[in-house]
Amino acid sequence: MRLIDQGADSERLQVTADRWIVEDLSSFRERARYPDLLVAFDVNPERYRKSNGYVIAEQGKPPDFVLEIASASTGQIDVGSKRDDYGAFGIREYWRFDETGEHHGARLAGDRLVSGRYEPIDIEDLPDGGL
Repeated sequence: MRLIDQGADSERLQVTADRWIVEDLSSFRERARYPDLLVAFDVNPERYRKSNGYVIAEQGKPPDFVLEIASASTGQIDVGSKRDDYGAFGIREYWRFDETGEHHGARLAGDRLVSGRYEPIDIEDLPDGGL
């Protein structure tokens, strides 16, 4: 499935990997986070390119979706402080993928922001081993 097929305006869409997110540049040192994947609808990609990252104050909204892929060195951060920070940033959906389930405690987990707090998204285990 392509995002454009889902009604996303390609000129107002930002999809990127391994770049930082921060509320504003004054909080960069303390609060910058580097998700493995970021998706933001209805934003200004040129502002993103000029800043070389995603500044929520410049875009006027947080990203809509972030994804972290587990590793031994970041697994606990992904389920702890990153989850807290992404929620504080106002990111609507936060997903974690962990092929083995060893680092995040599950192979796939997602949270949706509801009234300022993340609530888990139900993940269905399929008979073929898929999710």
